[in-house]
Amino acid sequence: MRAIVLAVALTACASPALAIDDSVMTNRFGNTEIVHTGLGEAHIYFNPDHSFTGTASAILIHLSLKGTWKIDGDNLCLTYESAPPGEDNPSCAPVASHVIGDSWDSKGRKVTLVKGIQ
Repeated sequence: MRAIVLAVALTACASPALAIDDSVMTNRFGNTEIVHTGLGEAHIYFNPDHSFTGTASAILIHLSLKGTWKIDGDNLCLTYESAPPGEDNPSCAPVASHVIGDSWDSKGRKVTLVKGIQ
């Protein structure tokens, strides 16, 4: 009996470490993630149905972004319908929960979460 209780306890403790759930994305819904690329910026809008849209602008370039997102382990992976030049597809980076006003570094780019659709 003690072995069964220990096995259940270890499983319960280990399960959250296996992957991050979709709740890390909650504050992004209805808001804008702005990615500063150095040459321009991208505005990305995440939806609870695992889709995203957005725009990317740089010198003389303006692109529409569209695709799907998923949490894969500790990463947020974006799969573009048509990836921007030079971007991996899918493009994955470590994910964490953020609140409006947070800024962080992701793959050498500054990212800021701002209120509303901008």
